[in-house]
Amino acid sequence: MNSAVKWILIVVVGIPVALFLGDRILLKLEELGWIFYRRNKPNFQNAGSVFLELQAMFNPKARYVIERKAKEEHEEDADEDGDPPVPGVDARRP
Repeated sequence: MNSAVKWILIVVVGIPVALFLGDRILLKLEELGWIFYRRNKPNFQNAGSVFLELQAMFNPKARYVIERKAKEEHEEDADEDGDPPVPGVDARRP
C-alpha cells in the first residue's frame, strides 16, 4: 500500500474516531462530577467569596467584611422560618 494512501486513511478514519472517543470520555467524566464539559455549566455564585478570601490574605482589613457578610447570612437563615407574617400580630411579642 502506498505511504500517502495510508496517511490519508489515518486522517480520514483515525482522527474522527479519536475525537468521538475523546468526547465520550469527557462526557463520562462530567457525569461523574469531575469536570464541567457540555451538559453541566459551572456555578459562579460562590466566586465572590473566593475573591474576598484571597483579598483578606493580602489585605487583613478585608477580614472584617468577610466576617460581617457571614454573620448577615447566618442571621438571615435564622430569621427565615418559612411562615409568612400574620397581619396584626407583632412578631417581637411572645
